[in-house]
Order: sequence, then C-alpha cells, then structure tokens
Amino acid sequence: MEFTFGVLTFCQEKIVCETLESIKYQVNNYGKDIAVNLYIIDDCSSDDTAQVCERWVANNISLFKNTKIIKNDVNQGTVANYLKVIDLVKDEYFKVIAGDDLFSSENLFIKYTGLDDNTLRVFTPLYLTDGKVYKSNARVLNTSYFKNKKINKRYALRQMMKGGFFNTPSVLYTKGLFEKSDSRSLLSSFRLFEDDPTWFSMVKNVEGLKIEFSSDVVVLYRFHNASVSHIKNKVKSRFQIDKENLHKIYTETSSIFMKIYLAVQDSDCYWLFRLDRYWDHCVNLVRKIVVYMAGDYKNCLKESDRKAIEQQEFYDILLEQIR
Repeated sequence: MEFTFGVLTFCQEKIVCETLESIKYQVNNYGKDIAVNLYIIDDCSSDDTAQVCERWVANNISLFKNTKIIKNDVNQGTVANYLKVIDLVKDEYFKVIAGDDLFSSENLFIKYTGLDDNTLRVFTPLYLTDGKVYKSNARVLNTSYFKNKKINKRYALRQMMKGGFFNTPSVLYTKGLFEKSDSRSLLSSFRLFEDDPTWFSMVKNVEGLKIEFSSDVVVLYRFHNASVSHIKNKVKSRFQIDKENLHKIYTETSSIFMKIYLAVQDSDCYWLFRLDRYWDHCVNLVRKIVVYMAGDYKNCLKESDRKAIEQQEFYDILLEQIR
C-alpha cells in the first residue's frame, strides 16, 4: 500500500513541526507496511516556515518513500497549492492538511479501508486552541444525527448550502472521486476556498455518492488568530470574495427557498442581529429531539469527552518531544 501526505504551509514556523510530528506518529505507529510520501507546499512564507520544514524532512527522511518541498516565489493561495498536491498524487490514498492542524493519535490509514471513488467519509473533529483540546457539542450532534440518516443528493446539497455540513480537515476521499466529479473546473474560480467547491462538485456531479459519518477523530483542528478566516487584511477580503462567489454558485443551482435563505444570510441584518444563532439553535433543537429519541446523543457526548482527554494527552506528549 502507498499513501501520500500533503501539507500546505504559510507563515507557520512556530507550529508546523507539530503537524509534521503528528505525521511521524502515524508513520511510526501504523505505517509499517505502507510506502508513505510527503509533499509540502509553502506559499511564499515571509518567515522561516520553509526552512523549518526542510530541516525536519532532512532529519526524518528515512520515514518516507518520496519527499518534495515546493517553495512558491509568490503567494498563490490555498487552491493552487491544493491542486499541486493533487497532481503529485497518482492512484494512492492521500490526505491534505494545513500546516497548523494535526493528525490525531487514531490510526488514519485504517480509516481508508474500503474507501472507493463513490464515497465521502466525514469524521468528527476535535478543536485545538492555546494548547487545549476540546469538542464541539454541535459537531457531535451533527455526527449523531447524520450517521443514521439516509442522505440523498438533494438533501446533501441543501445542507451544504446552509453551511457547517462538513468539517473540511475531517473529510476523506479518493483522487478518483476528485477527478470524476470534475472538482478542478469549479475550483479554478477560487483562491482560498478549496473545500466547499470540491464537496459541492462531488455531491452535484456524482450520482449515487455515499456520504458516511463517523464519530472517530482524524484531525485536531486549530483555531487561532492567524488562520485565514480570522485575519483582517488583503487575504480576508479575498476570503470574502470567495464566499460571495460560492454563494452565487449556490444561488444559481438552488430552489426558491434556498435562494431566499442565502439572500437573508448575506444581508447585514442577519449578522447584525446574530440571526445565525437563532437559526442554529432551532436546527440543533430539532436534531437533539431526534437523536435523543434514538438514545444515541448522550453516548456520543461521553465518547467525544473521552476522545478529547485522550487527544489532549497525545498533544501534550507531542509537545514534550518537540521541545
């Protein structure tokens, strides 16, 4: 078996080693019979991120079949770098991760067992902020609700347009699915959004696509002020442009109800009066009732608490090793 890790970096010199060490953990603990490739794309970082990656790869070269570090001369954006990794992947399983997120201590490779070109696998994220690992009750609820629900194309598209259907780093798929869905065509009109346009293409263009939800954890998703969705500069305005472009595409292919919903969501009043909170509260209340009736929600919360403790211990040990 062969497997490729892709890491997209930008100005993450202080934390990228955590990402790389989590890959090392996967290879050392679960990759005995797997030929692993590591491809790092640095998007013209103004700090020493690329140099940190080069030193780390030099010290760990024996772990990998192939390694490549591509250093962009100019900033090209997430989509261009994501596509560079896709082009390096042949027919093996792969996973792309940002240089500020980490893989969990769970066996990533086994999560791909039986994954084919007609399936998206969606896992439950844990979050990492200021060294603390924690769960999101809303995400746990989503997993509990969706994993036992039959999801057809129309329903999946509607949930995607509303937002929050998937957590990007926690989704697994094959290159075959990426190619057959023609995701590349839609991505060409975006700079930072490599995720939602990809999911939209897959759900819209692949008939009979299966979407599987799992309470397993594959990624620790880091929240911090330097992430693309939080910064307030040129990148932020490009983020807004991509968001507006995505909503335009959604609107062109949606029902009257979704057109109205998206128009309201894009209005100033929606965010001024935090109508998103009321909407989320109503949606989550309905889902809670459904999941409670199935007797699954409390068990999922307990399991997620256990996993958060487990991953906190893993992260603390990882930091000690880096120091």
